[in-house]
Amino acid sequence: MDYTFTIDIYWLIMYAVGTLFGYWIARTMPRQDVVESTIDYLIEHNLVRWREDENGDIEILPIEEEK
Repeated sequence: MDYTFTIDIYWLIMYAVGTLFGYWIARTMPRQDVVESTIDYLIEHNLVRWREDENGDIEILPIEEEK
């Protein structure tokens, strides 16, 4: 019984440390950078429809709209 209880405490401690680390990473990472890199990845791998306007800005297109 004592052996199982010790293992359970270690699992609980590891879970808490992992959760706190994930929370800390999420709080320190700028959301704007995450969104930009996600959209850039989707565009590079042709997973979204997009077009570039005359100013060089990228516009994400709805599925129904033609390129």
